[in-house]
Amino acid sequence: MNIRKYEESDWRGLHTLYNRCLWADKVTPEFFLEHLILSPNFDPAGVAIAEKNGVMIGAAVAQIVRRNLSPWADQVTDARETGYLMPLLVEQADVGVALLAEAENYFRENGRTIIRSVSLGPTLFPNGVDKNLYPAVHQTFAAGGYRDSGSHYSMRCDLEAYRVSESVAEKRDALAREGVAAKVCEYADLPKVRRFLETGDLLGRMQNLADKMARKELHEVIIIASEEEAFGYCQFNYYGRPERVGPFGVTQALRGKGLGQVMVAKLLETMVERGYQYAYFVSCSEQNTHFYAKNNFQVYRKKTLFEKNLAEDKA
Repeated sequence: MNIRKYEESDWRGLHTLYNRCLWADKVTPEFFLEHLILSPNFDPAGVAIAEKNGVMIGAAVAQIVRRNLSPWADQVTDARETGYLMPLLVEQADVGVALLAEAENYFRENGRTIIRSVSLGPTLFPNGVDKNLYPAVHQTFAAGGYRDSGSHYSMRCDLEAYRVSESVAEKRDALAREGVAAKVCEYADLPKVRRFLETGDLLGRMQNLADKMARKELHEVIIIASEEEAFGYCQFNYYGRPERVGPFGVTQALRGKGLGQVMVAKLLETMVERGYQYAYFVSCSEQNTHFYAKNNFQVYRKKTLFEKNLAEDKA
């Protein structure tokens, strides 16, 4: 086995390897190019490729935040000493261990000590490692001294059988009496939606709204709002995947009052009206699985998040 650095001509082979090793998370060549190769933070020096008899058998993609992916959020400052390692593209753990060493050397050379097993765009590429689907990747991180730092869950809703529950309907009616309702976003709503995004946890998602507007896809955005204020945001058709929903967000001060449940119900109703048979999203915490279950979402994948402190490892 030979390990070498990435070369420009490798991108097609790397994409093929990605789809073979992470077969349940396949992406198109165009998506791969846009969100990895053309990312402002893609560094060829951070990609190690394993070959055997001239055939690519594994790769590690290490990434560092040097430039913000969105003009709306300071990801560079937030990342600080963190390096991001896309789930390894391997089918054998021994290949993965050798590639891990290469990736860790890259991080050390660039002053990163905290390594997390997600790509820079964790909602675009696999956020964590599904042990059942990718056992070799899971084994590699465990063998490399990475600790289990938590789990993320993927959830799906069968829209053919979807009905708004009585409890959510009651909350919807109660909110309506207060002048608050979930609705499809319109151009007239954009100033207050911007204000909501700008002052909450979804600041970095302003680009999602801008993209929807530019593509004339505002009908795929659902908000919950009064006449004067927007209190929540969600959407479907995420980065060209029609059934994929998210991001979701509700004003922090109003969480726990049913706004999110009502908004998600409106999102799913809208998708039903447009003929969608299912809706899914790829990543949420265990705590949030209980929230989405109230609108018939069910867990279909569990993914382990791995992390390693290189400073502790050296000590």
